[in-house]
Amino acid sequence: MSTRTQESIAASPVPHAFGDALGRRVVVERIRPDIDGGRFPIKRTIADEVVVSAQIFADGHDVVAAVLQDRHTDRQEGPWRETPMALVAEGTDEWTAWFTAGEIGWHQYRVVAWVDAFGCCNVTSAWPPSPGPG
Repeated sequence: MSTRTQESIAASPVPHAFGDALGRRVVVERIRPDIDGGRFPIKRTIADEVVVSAQIFADGHDVVAAVLQDRHTDRQEGPWRETPMALVAEGTDEWTAWFTAGEIGWHQYRVVAWVDAFGCCNVTSAWPPSPGPG
């Protein structure tokens, strides 16, 4: 039996943090709009809304959350603007959100998704419960 060094453990692709494990369970596919797989930029005019959609899913029955992040390329080091994405219809994997192209120039956008560990608890209920028949 071989012994693993501390360096090989740190370099292994196996997630060691709980957050990494949850993040790797989500798949984001078919981000649109895109031209030739992102090889060419899409074009919009100032004040146009860029509607972005993607197929987002996870293994199991966990609740997924997603945001659309965008920024002007002049601000590479600046923060991303975030817009929550919404599920298009129940039973589908299609999510959508939009941002406004507010300036002339290049813009970047990306979709970030994760397993929402507390999303299943977002249930509205009345408390105290109303008395049942009886």
